[in-house]
Amino acid sequence: MAQNSSNAPVASNLVFLYQLNGQPLNKKVRFLCCVVDYNEQKGCLTVEHRYPRSIIGQICTNAVVDVNIVLETMRRPLLQAGSWVNVVGYVQSVSTVTRRVSSSKVSRQLNVEPCLPKVQAVLIWDAGAVQLDKYEETIEQHMAVTRTR
Repeated sequence: MAQNSSNAPVASNLVFLYQLNGQPLNKKVRFLCCVVDYNEQKGCLTVEHRYPRSIIGQICTNAVVDVNIVLETMRRPLLQAGSWVNVVGYVQSVSTVTRRVSSSKVSRQLNVEPCLPKVQAVLIWDAGAVQLDKYEETIEQHMAVTRTR
């Protein structure tokens, strides 16, 4: 057995939700977000974190989180709109928002805004009474330090 090998799980990378689109598929990530909606049939949360505020509208601040694997152990309040949660999971894909376009002759779906990343959650927990501005500032500082290493 190699000296560097380990049976420990792969560490997650701390990211902001808007950074999910830049992550490679199957990358293990951790992020803070607010639940917008829960689709019970699909077992998916739509989540958001409107950060950074200076470029909202230019970037995607929403994502889809598949919670089917962890649903049995989740408390119901974590599925409710307005709940702030921490998510650890694997980047699965980039979803597309579709809009139905119809005219007198043709009705079809066009893919617009390919911006909703999908994450397969392996762990979700309540963020508690998070001070969002302090959290964002702390994570920015952490990322700046890790970039310089």
